[in-house]
Amino acid sequence: MSLRKFLSSAILLLIATSVWSQQTIVKGRIVDEETNEGLAFATAIFTGTTVGVTTDLDGYFEMTTNDQELKSITLSYVGYEPKEAKINPGKINEKEYKLKAVKLELDVVEVKAKRRVPKDTAAIELFRNVVANKYRNDPSSYEYLSYKQYAKTEFGFYDVSEKFKDSKLVKRFSFMLDNMDTTENGIEVLPVLLKETSEQIYYQKNPQKKKEILLGDRFSGVDNFSVADLVDYNYEDIQIYGNLIRVNGKPFMSPFADNARFSYKYFLTDTAQFDGLTCFRLDFTGRGNADASFSGYAWIHDSTFAIQSIRLIVLPNAGLNFVSDFVVQQDFKLINGEHWIKDYEFLQTEYNLFKKKNKEKQSFLVRKTNKRTDITINEPIDPKLLDGEERIIQEGARDRGADFWDTTRVDSLQPHEVGIFKTIDSIQNSKFYKTIRWFTYLGTSGWMDAKYLEFGKIYEIYSWNAVEGKRIKMGVRTRYHLSDKIQFSGHVAYGTKDKLWKYGIESRLHLKRQNEKWHMLGLRYSYDMSTIADYNPILRPNPPKYDNIALSLLRADPLDDLFLLRHAQVWYEKEWLRGFNTRLQFDHKINFSVPTGTSFTTSDGAGDTTVIEKFTTSDLTLNFVWAKGLKFFDSNFGRFPIVSHKPIFIFDYTTGIKGLFKADQTYHKLHFGVEQRLLGPIGYTVYRAHAGILFSKSGVPYPLLTIHEGNESFLYNKYAFNALNESEFVSDKYASISVVHHFDGFIFNKIPGISKLQLRSLLIYRAIYGHLDAKNANFYDLPGQTKALNDFYMEAGFGLENILKVLRVDMLFRITQRGQPDVNKWAIRFAIAPNF
Repeated sequence: MSLRKFLSSAILLLIATSVWSQQTIVKGRIVDEETNEGLAFATAIFTGTTVGVTTDLDGYFEMTTNDQELKSITLSYVGYEPKEAKINPGKINEKEYKLKAVKLELDVVEVKAKRRVPKDTAAIELFRNVVANKYRNDPSSYEYLSYKQYAKTEFGFYDVSEKFKDSKLVKRFSFMLDNMDTTENGIEVLPVLLKETSEQIYYQKNPQKKKEILLGDRFSGVDNFSVADLVDYNYEDIQIYGNLIRVNGKPFMSPFADNARFSYKYFLTDTAQFDGLTCFRLDFTGRGNADASFSGYAWIHDSTFAIQSIRLIVLPNAGLNFVSDFVVQQDFKLINGEHWIKDYEFLQTEYNLFKKKNKEKQSFLVRKTNKRTDITINEPIDPKLLDGEERIIQEGARDRGADFWDTTRVDSLQPHEVGIFKTIDSIQNSKFYKTIRWFTYLGTSGWMDAKYLEFGKIYEIYSWNAVEGKRIKMGVRTRYHLSDKIQFSGHVAYGTKDKLWKYGIESRLHLKRQNEKWHMLGLRYSYDMSTIADYNPILRPNPPKYDNIALSLLRADPLDDLFLLRHAQVWYEKEWLRGFNTRLQFDHKINFSVPTGTSFTTSDGAGDTTVIEKFTTSDLTLNFVWAKGLKFFDSNFGRFPIVSHKPIFIFDYTTGIKGLFKADQTYHKLHFGVEQRLLGPIGYTVYRAHAGILFSKSGVPYPLLTIHEGNESFLYNKYAFNALNESEFVSDKYASISVVHHFDGFIFNKIPGISKLQLRSLLIYRAIYGHLDAKNANFYDLPGQTKALNDFYMEAGFGLENILKVLRVDMLFRITQRGQPDVNKWAIRFAIAPNF
């Protein structure tokens, strides 16, 4: 070691030793003197100050100060005698502190109410005052609101052990250890990714308008802006005055929901002055350890009953998979001496596959900090700023340089955070990282990456069915490395039974995008086997294909309702506004009969049957999807909708144009639908309601009608009637409803013993009413297994999910149409469905 390095190290060591020697650390446990049980939410403060903490659910606490004049702490808890304990400044003080219980009839307190209330109900009175004053304290009640927001999200490994540091994975990237961070409690964190976002927000109450302008966004090592937005979706703004708070998509009741007192217990524990303002401290916790609720506390202003600050912690048995800890801290600022607005927020989530704080099972930590500046309330906003789309991505927002971030950040980056951006390039350029990424991409997409080309999909290379026998298929497509504007793809397939070669080619072209909205043109030509199933191309852009090997394996009988299809297609898709998408599509199809599969036939009534070799259609389809705020995950040339809690409205119109490219069918087809995921206090409900009608003067072949989606696989299909056979019923006009309620552990979490399994129950109901006109029923003969519905079909059932954290099992029963031949009156379906 050089002299210079030695002196530098020595100086740093002396500084660290000096700082450490000035710290007073107090930690331990507060317990009941008689029962020795830990007291949750007891208060420990340095005597003579307002600096302190609250104990956790087991009574443990830890706090630190650099003030050497503080030589004692004061411990308090509702119903117990306060206690002062001496401490040794500049040292670590650790012990168990015992409090003595007293009777609560000694005193009364007043919480700015019209009547005096006993101490044990004062907490409820304070809670009621907060709820009663939501109308003026909730930011949504302000006439105008604007602010600038800077958000920083850090991803890393938490509570890093020496064994983890010595692991082969970390040793390959040992330079990352230079970025080690330490929490306030002295726990080591190894950060690996960092995301920064800067936004300007405007809000107007009447008429209600909101404008979000993305000023800057960067994510170390991630160049797909959709991934960056997906992170923000999982850590959306928490509205503490609302009734429900979403944690990783799971609904939790807010401690200040209108009816929260039936789910929470409240304790009035302290009074303090903050900047000359008197605030009461209200502690709370869920009535049941397994409820979807929080523990924590809030400081509440004594006259406006606004929340000055609040801390939320998810209860340990609340049923969140893979989340061992979730903490939210929000601080509110008084503006203009009247209005309170959130100006700081801290969120921390600790993920662990086994949900145990065990150094042998490393945790992953996500920390997000939001800071708001330039806050204005009830100052009129220029109407021009609120015009147009709700969310605007400023030009160049994804490519901001260092100068922008240096002037935008509220606080400078810490040295370990600066190091993240420097080391991520080294990691991504390593051979080991590229290998891991290759296999990860293969497992998630099914494509084998060859830099400029991809081959696959691996789960479609081999399959089998009753028509083709063994099916061999190979696909190839270009990667965005070759071009990020246009993609070419294609496949060839061969069946050992029908001895036919099939093929398909496709091209997708990115058109000019404004405000990062989707804009795509596509062309496709194929000659291959097909099923009659029809899917919405926007909400189900990649539906399961019949040649997926998993579907071949998990069927009781090989698929046999296939026909040969020559298909030319061109489509244009555009996102006009966030959540408003349209697709204009033209299809030219030649449908061929297949003797061993689906044949199109007509009968003369005397027993003679004629096989129709083929029929041709030329169709024009206009598709609309509207859902306010609906977001998609973009993957270069494809995208997938993200779960939305707003209703999704769907409209389709298709017309068959006879004579165009020798088409021989004329018809008009309308389809309407609405889908939504509703959050509630006892779980969430997913409903889907659809209706459709087909108009034709002379009738059409049955493949153009609505074949109600059934499921003969053992795999659960959330879009299908899972107790219905495939192609069992057909209609030309119909209405259907599907309702699935997920209790999210609300029932099983309350059963002793069973609660440890963390099972979640659900109820299912689905129904269709369909009708088929005679002209359509008789145009072609319906296949043997297909019949007109002309009545109700209903099924219901129940299910268990979260089995071993990843499995779901449904039991379905047919309520109607039970007398039909070759049907199952009940069905069991399985799914791999990991969820938080």
